[in-house]
Amino acid sequence: MDVPKFFIGFIQALFRLFFIMPDVVFSKGGTGALPVVFAAAFFRIPIAIHESDAKPGLTNLFSARYAKRVFITFQAAASHFASEKVVLTGRPIQEELLNNRIDKSAAKESLGFSSSNPLTLILGGSQGSTRINDFILTNLKEIAGITQVLHQTGVNNLAEVEKLSRAALIDGSYKNRYQAVGYFTGETSATNIGLALSAADLVIMRPGSTIAEIAAFGVPAILIPLAESANDHQRVNAYEFAKIGAAIVIEESNLLPGIFLNQLKSILTDGDVHAKMSAASAKFFIPGAAGKIVDELMQISAGK
Repeated sequence: MDVPKFFIGFIQALFRLFFIMPDVVFSKGGTGALPVVFAAAFFRIPIAIHESDAKPGLTNLFSARYAKRVFITFQAAASHFASEKVVLTGRPIQEELLNNRIDKSAAKESLGFSSSNPLTLILGGSQGSTRINDFILTNLKEIAGITQVLHQTGVNNLAEVEKLSRAALIDGSYKNRYQAVGYFTGETSATNIGLALSAADLVIMRPGSTIAEIAAFGVPAILIPLAESANDHQRVNAYEFAKIGAAIVIEESNLLPGIFLNQLKSILTDGDVHAKMSAASAKFFIPGAAGKIVDELMQISAGK
């Protein structure tokens, strides 16, 4: 942490909170939140925090000392906090995602895919994942022989990925089984994450907070943790999700074509394996997380 910036932020937070004087301060963590939490503690304003990961970040670990409630997404995170403060709420997701769900076959057809073949969704976040993109493109012909692919590449990577994917499928085989999109904005059917999750039979991604979304749709996953993730939280998230049977974890050091393709086939061609993983994924999801958190915040503000 940048110490001078922390103290500047703390002074700024003191002035802001003095004039606002809220009934409760809610923090999601991150270094920018810590000065505000400390300022709230100075004014004895009740504090609540939410931890999205199975392994809490340093900000939330410090903040929890002053918090009246600690909301968690993964049960494994509970061991890091005082038990009397912990409430398992899950992570809030956009209600529109679930309200606009459609049948899997119809979702595939809306995206231009065959409804009778499996579809794998590859998620890289707004920036994309260059390492995952490169791996997928290198092995695209073999992957497309197993599954249709909707590949979210990151906006800045889209043009390059489209060019390389055309080269990988230049002989025309499987050309209708692959699509790339820069980022899911929700503005059109082609960029609607809810539609993509409705259509997906499997998701390949980094194990960040998006786990809550795929669980809401009951989609199994192959998780590839970022080796350099802060506090190693992605690896811990991945193994916690895999522990309940909802995912397979392939660490970057083991991301080899043989291992990956075998796991892909196992999940998508064995109906029992897929059904069990889908059920486990759906079980992880806790509906109404936002409402639960609001109810708790109202209780805190009422002095309970």
